[in-house]
Amino acid sequence: MIRVRRIPMDDPLFAQAVDLRERVLLGPVGWTYEQYLDESPGREETCEHFVALAERSEGPRVVGTAMLLASGSDGLSSPGAAKPEGRFGKVLQVAVDRQMHGQGVGRKLMVAIEARAFAPEDAGGLGLDGLYCHAQHTAIGFYDRLGWATESDAFEEAGIVHRRMGIRAGGEAS
Repeated sequence: MIRVRRIPMDDPLFAQAVDLRERVLLGPVGWTYEQYLDESPGREETCEHFVALAERSEGPRVVGTAMLLASGSDGLSSPGAAKPEGRFGKVLQVAVDRQMHGQGVGRKLMVAIEARAFAPEDAGGLGLDGLYCHAQHTAIGFYDRLGWATESDAFEEAGIVHRRMGIRAGGEAS
């Protein structure tokens, strides 16, 4: 069974999440976690960190991870995208262990992030109007199936083709 939790950076599971991000996202483009930190100072501390966990006899194993930047202002000037009205959050560094692809791990992460982002503040949520991400070209179908819409032409980021994808509160594509 896979469960999703939001964790602080001092949680012991955070190191597993960083390791997964390095293996799936950063390493393939020639980056280390330290280089990511240098390129994005303060981002780790500003984001909320989500992990998908598989239970095993020796303890939980992180099989998926994602970050939510809820400030609503970082990256809103994506290439080719209009700046939307309202409060938006950015989903970053979504990574699923390759052995777990096709088992709903990414979907569970995104459901948890959307629930946190769109729940009213008085119910413990962030009360955001929408979410967006810079989806690698190979992940566009994943976000499409979740109801997200393509919001920009293709652009290059970290040497990989991306498109801005978005969704509004209530499940409406942006």
